Amino acid sequence: MDSDQILLRAINLIEAGNKADGRELLRQTVQAEPLNADAWYLYARYCGKRSQAIEALQQVLNLDPAYPNAREALERLVAETPPATTLPKPQPAFVPLEKDDPWNQALQPDPASAPIVPGKIKKEKKKTVQIPRWFLAALAGLFGCLVLGCIGLGMAVMLNRPGNVRAQAIPSPAGPQIPITGSTPQPTLALRPYQTPTPTPDPCTCQAVETYMNAHLARVNQLLTDMDFVAQQLNKKTLKASEAESLAQNAANLYEAQRAETVPPCLENYQKDAVKMFWNWQEATNAIQNGDANGALAFIEIIVTDSQELDAKLAKLGKYPSLQACTFAFPTLTAP
Repeated sequence: MDSDQILLRAINLIEAGNKADGRELLRQTVQAEPLNADAWYLYARYCGKRSQAIEALQQVLNLDPAYPNAREALERLVAETPPATTLPKPQPAFVPLEKDDPWNQALQPDPASAPIVPGKIKKEKKKTVQIPRWFLAALAGLFGCLVLGCIGLGMAVMLNRPGNVRAQAIPSPAGPQIPITGSTPQPTLALRPYQTPTPTPDPCTCQAVETYMNAHLARVNQLLTDMDFVAQQLNKKTLKASEAESLAQNAANLYEAQRAETVPPCLENYQKDAVKMFWNWQEATNAIQNGDANGALAFIEIIVTDSQELDAKLAKLGKYPSLQACTFAFPTLTAP
């Protein structure tokens, strides 16, 4: 592909909205062919940056000073470019003092005074303050009196408190004297009566399980009846389209009814497998309606496996503690 075709492709990409790829093609072209004035002019037109466009147009005029419209475009871009902002020259942190500045004159040393020579400064002796001994003795005596007074006050409080065995009887103003026993009566502690927690009734009762199983087994019997009918009609090859449609509708109703069933907590895992079995039967009837006999047989084999798993769960459910006293027996599901 020659350079003209590459430039045309770049222009088409840019005008189609793919500016990034078009500009990249133009950039690669001016790098590969730096003497191609057409490539530099198109790059200046579509690069999208004023500074790069000015440099590209200058390159065009260097290669061809009479290139059409290049000089006018360059002059227009330069005229539209805002002038660079010049920052003010930073000022020094400290302004030097002028010669005639009175502050500068005040800081100058007095020529009439004696110069300061290092090492010749006389050190002044520190004066020490002497405290009289009689003052120290008086201060120590005052501190000792305060300590003895605090000790005596503490002993007096301890001897006169109500719990001391040496306390005397206090005369009562209205009658005979009542001796103080020296002990404060304590409140009597009593344990709260133990409250037996009320047991939460097990929601998995015989009645709840029996209600669920009766409705569930009625659907299972309907499923088995429909499966037996399908097997007979497929063997005779006499299954009609209307019969297949009716079977599919019945299977969908059985599936939705099983999903909406109220399930006791102990039958939640059983319910999941039961819903899956009815869903497989619904798919089998859809395959029959579509004429896919092999697909229907595959789903029926899965239903046989599902019924065996449900039998195993029912056998374990018979050992559930709250169902030991139930009068009904858990059935065994069968499939043809």
